[in-house]
Order: sequence, then structure tokens, then C-alpha cells
Amino acid sequence: MRKKRPFIGIIVAFLIVAFSISPQMRSLYAMPERVLMFEEGGTVAELPYPLTIALSEECREVARISGESRSEASPHLVVRLFDFIPVKQIAVEQRPALKVLAGGHSIGVTMQMSGVLVVGFSTVTNASGEEREPARDAGVRIGDRIMTVNDTLITDDKDVADLVHHSGKLGQAVNIGIIRDGEEEMVTCQPVFCAETQSYRIGLFVRDTALGIGTLTFCEPTTGRYGALGHVITDSDTNEEVVCASGSIMPASVSIVHHGMIGHPGEKIGVTWEGAESWGTITKNTRCGIYGTMSANIKNPFYPEALPIASRSQVREGQAQILTVVDGETIESFEIEIEKLRQQGSSVEKGMVLHVTDDSLLTRTGGIVQGMSGSPIIQDGKLVGAVTHVLVNDPTRGYGIFIENMIEEIE
Repeated sequence: MRKKRPFIGIIVAFLIVAFSISPQMRSLYAMPERVLMFEEGGTVAELPYPLTIALSEECREVARISGESRSEASPHLVVRLFDFIPVKQIAVEQRPALKVLAGGHSIGVTMQMSGVLVVGFSTVTNASGEEREPARDAGVRIGDRIMTVNDTLITDDKDVADLVHHSGKLGQAVNIGIIRDGEEEMVTCQPVFCAETQSYRIGLFVRDTALGIGTLTFCEPTTGRYGALGHVITDSDTNEEVVCASGSIMPASVSIVHHGMIGHPGEKIGVTWEGAESWGTITKNTRCGIYGTMSANIKNPFYPEALPIASRSQVREGQAQILTVVDGETIESFEIEIEKLRQQGSSVEKGMVLHVTDDSLLTRTGGIVQGMSGSPIIQDGKLVGAVTHVLVNDPTRGYGIFIENMIEEIE
């Protein structure tokens, strides 16, 4: 009998390892630490046997989503093994029922940066014909955000040029206040007189605005607050996150669509009109998209009335639709499949894996293309998320963000 014990231990160890990498455990690992539940509708995700998930008995009245009786206990979900052994507890945050107007509209984005962004260097040729790079030599880097020059706040590229020239004429160095990797630093630089431009320069290319095209996701009809894009706007040259000082969105018309191909993401080419009326302001640019307040009354031909919001736990794998514009200003509905739900992870804008199944969209665009970011995802009559990215090696597939994440950001 003693000889069998090592063999039994090996079997037990094998079973433990097998279970730890089983679909059941992968589902358990994927469960978030906290979930939202809205007062209108509320479902709990199903887990593969032998795992079960249910509302804790002492908190059932809080999380029942009936809007009636309440408990003083903190609501949470309990995951059990064989419906008996508790293995995980998930906090529940209850929110009032929320309905929003679905977007799908193509929008032009204009964003004024906070400070100016360094996007490149140039040489400065002095009166003796010598080429200098004062800013680079002083330690300025591409991606730095210039906030002040000689303690004067910077709002655009002209501010930098004027202050540098003024200091140069006085024979003085300039003190440049920058933000690099979230930290404030000070760089001292000596301007050089440029024979070509007849002005003092330090050899920098900077950018003060960000322009682009995207898709409106939703708008709250009572407050006018909106969300769009579903991901952060970054500078095209440095890939640095654009820190928003102010901005606006306006209607855009899609004139051309470059088809997506393997290795080459497609793109919507949109145009806005000079003097076009602004649809709203941009107050912040976050990893979950851009947000602000709408001043225009938007209309959606497919969902003229406000739609309920789905919590993450209500989203399921399977058929859904996206609303987007691929020609002019006409919003269209296209079929997709939500292939996978990623309940956890640092990339909130990649919470869903999407697959375009609509033949019309595949023929006209090749799948998901740049400019579709923010296109609302509708499932079972609810707004569940927004398109965010395309898979470079498969344009028929991409990622989406849960609408829950966008609502949390706006609040």
C-alpha cells in the first residue's frame, strides 16, 4: 500500500494542475473584481460547471435591480465551486437606470493641446554658416510637452517663437518648462540667430493642435454629455497622448474609404466644412475616448429613442450590430459577432474581440477601418460598447470597449 502513495500523489498533482488551466479556472481568472448593475435589467454571467455565481443572500435585496427594498449590507457576488465552496467574491456597484441616444455619426475632431508638443528638431544656420541644434543639445526630447518659456505659459507655437526671439535679442538664454513622462523639468537653452529667417531660434518643430476623424458613440439626452472614439487620441508623430486644453467636435462627411488589407489598416477619409457649426466641446481626452458636452440635437435613424445601457455582465458572445458611416453622412447598421469577452486586463479599450460578418461592409471597407473608432455596438436592444481598434493582420476583426467603461469615465 505504501508504494501506491507516490502514484496517488502524482495523480492528485496532475488533477490540480489540469483544473488550474481548465476553462472553468480561466473563466474564474477573467472575472473582474467589481461589476456595475443598472436598476433596469440585471443579469449575472454564467460560468461553466462546477462553478456557479450568485448574489450573496444578505445582499440580494440591494442587487435585485428592482429599485424597491434596500439592504445596509455591501452588495457582492459569490463564485462557488460545486455550488458549495466559495472561491471568489466580486463587489457590486448599483447605478440608476441610464438611457442614452446612440451615435454612429461621423465627427471631425479639433483639439487644442495643453502647452505644445515637441515633434522634431531642425538645424539653425548662424551668420557664420555654422549649423546648430540648440534645443537638442540642451536636452530637449521629442515627445516633451513645453508648458512655459521664461515662466510665461505657452498656448501655441507662436508663443514659443516670440519668446525665444525676444530672449535672443537681449542676449539671454531661455528657460523652458517641460513635462516629460509626467514629471516637470526645466531646460536652459541659448537661442541662435538664424541668417535665413533673420530671427533667433532654438531648432524645434512643435505642434499645438490635434485633428482627426472618428465616430460619436452616445449622448445623454438630459445633460448633453457625450462620449466618442472609445480610445485616447495620440499625436501622429510621437504617439504621445494628447493632453487636452480645449476642443470641439463637428459634423464630418466620409468622402473616401481606403479598404483594409492584411498588414495595412484601412481608413475613412472625412471632410468638414469651413465655418461648420460646432456640435460640442471636448473637455478631456482619456484612454476610454473623448468627452464633453453636445450643443447639437443629434438624431439616429435606427434608434430615435434613447437606449438602455448594458452592464459588462449583460454583454454576451454572439450576434450584434454596429452603427457607422461609410459614405457621406448616412448612418448604417452592419452585422458583427462578438467573438470573445475579456473581462479583465489593463487595456480597457480592448474588452471585446469583434468579427465583421456583414457582406456589405466587407465589400465596401474590407472590415474595420480607422475612423470607425467609437461606432456604437448594439446587442439585444441595448448599447453595449464601441469599436476601438482593428487587427492589423486581419481587418475583418478588431476590438471594442464595454460601454460601462465609457460611462464610468464620463461620470
